[in-house]
Amino acid sequence: MSSHVKSSRTLNAEERMALNTSRGGFTILIASQIVPFVMLVNLRYILSGSYVSSGLDQATGAVFTILFIISAITAYAGIQATNRSDSKASARMSVLTMVLGWIAVIMMSYQFWMHAFQTDGRFGEGYLVTIGAFVIYFIASLVGLLSGKMRASRVGIDDSNRFSIGASFKFWIFLQLMWVVLYVVYYFI
Repeated sequence: MSSHVKSSRTLNAEERMALNTSRGGFTILIASQIVPFVMLVNLRYILSGSYVSSGLDQATGAVFTILFIISAITAYAGIQATNRSDSKASARMSVLTMVLGWIAVIMMSYQFWMHAFQTDGRFGEGYLVTIGAFVIYFIASLVGLLSGKMRASRVGIDDSNRFSIGASFKFWIFLQLMWVVLYVVYYFI
């Protein structure tokens, strides 16, 4: 199958309605997923106020946050490739995004093994819950990216799957934006 599959037809009314329903559902999903992150920020201030643990390595945190930001940029490039119906570029961006994300999560876990901070204290408890929740979202997002990559590389990109492939990239970008907020909250404020 060609990597540049362009649609030569317009969507009929039923297909447009299904696409709009998917877009609306995805918007509600993103809006609802902001709530757990807001609760994690509240948890941080309820448990430990403005205390920032001296055991957190600022440099390591900055490096994996930068990797997450770069992965969000590659995800945006994946959205652009998906919108162009370029299945090869979309699949490449999915793989690159996932690799950058895995490297960042491995560096994130480096904090636990190499830089001891009190995990049974108020700050540590909130930090562990936040990292745990983020990793669960991260794994779910990886499954979405992998699914989109497989669909793009095996079937190609057309009107029937363009939204779902692009949505996996958009959810990844949302997740990385949430991490940047959590990074600022836990490492600086």
